[in-house]
Amino acid sequence: MRARLVGEMNARALAVLVSALALAGCPGGSGAPLPVPPVPSPASSQGVANASSSSGTGTIDAVVQDERGRPFEGAVLWCTGVKPSSPCPGEPVILEQKDLEFRPSLLVARRGQRLLVRNSDQELHNVHSQDSCCEWNVSVASGKTDSRVLDVAGEALLLCNVHSHMRAELLVLDAEFARSDAAGKARLEGVPAGARKLAVRAFDRSPIEVDLTVEKGATASVTARLPAVATKGGVRIVPPEELPWPTLAARVRGALEDSVRWASQGDAASAREAAELALGRWYSGSGLKKAVLDFDRESGIREHFGRSQDLGSSIGRLARQAELAASAPPEEREPVLEKLRSQVEKTSTSVEDVARKLPKREPERERK
Repeated sequence: MRARLVGEMNARALAVLVSALALAGCPGGSGAPLPVPPVPSPASSQGVANASSSSGTGTIDAVVQDERGRPFEGAVLWCTGVKPSSPCPGEPVILEQKDLEFRPSLLVARRGQRLLVRNSDQELHNVHSQDSCCEWNVSVASGKTDSRVLDVAGEALLLCNVHSHMRAELLVLDAEFARSDAAGKARLEGVPAGARKLAVRAFDRSPIEVDLTVEKGATASVTARLPAVATKGGVRIVPPEELPWPTLAARVRGALEDSVRWASQGDAASAREAAELALGRWYSGSGLKKAVLDFDRESGIREHFGRSQDLGSSIGRLARQAELAASAPPEEREPVLEKLRSQVEKTSTSVEDVARKLPKREPERERK
């Protein structure tokens, strides 16, 4: 009798316990065993440790150089695989079509940002890309614009179907980025600590990546040397003798402005080399000097006779002036540079003005 009574009491106690578990919403209320908390595996424990050790941010100070070890301006740098900490900018990035060229030649934007293309020339242009991040094929009339949202990260080559020499490279990044200045310097702040890959891109240059380690609260210094010129596969580089006159004039200006930049850094050899490149773009192979000479002769305006020779002489003098400015002591250089800038602006403007008035040169494909 006593054993039966104890058994009934145990059964009632068990029933009460099960009912209580059911009311509490515990798995045992359905008769299933209570779950056992999982024991962290060695691998997951190591993952937690790594996350803890890599918390915090640091800074990357980079110096970008060309293949000769000279400062490289305008390169784009970012850490791959690191998401941006700031919101996407609300203002668009602008790609201008001017003097029958895309400006800038390397454009960078954040994913989600709007790209606006503006035609500042007096003739029709086109924007064409077959790359997945920016598939595009539209005409842009003179004085008009066209735009689109860049919602896919990637790289794209932009071309103009009307003018085969026109091209630009577009980077759409889902990351914070920086551009190198005239001294080749660039800084990335707020980079998550840990092992990182620093990507470096520049127009007509092979891309590179640099491995480095960023430590919390510290600055990692790195030098990135870009290899020699390399263009995207399948792109035909149009020779000078086929380029439109305004494009040639704009490239003369670009080389002269480079000579000023090198002079400001005290690099006399590079300053003279850049100015001599401008002189070559005026004389050698492009046909620009002869076109101006023929144009002035046919115009019959006596004041213009000899203009082509005068412009060539001015560019030649700038090569020597750039070299002298670079060789001046740093404390005496600025007044010489200011005079050099003024002469570069005057000469470049004269070349561009006459180039825009020349009869349009037919593309090579039309002459054949």
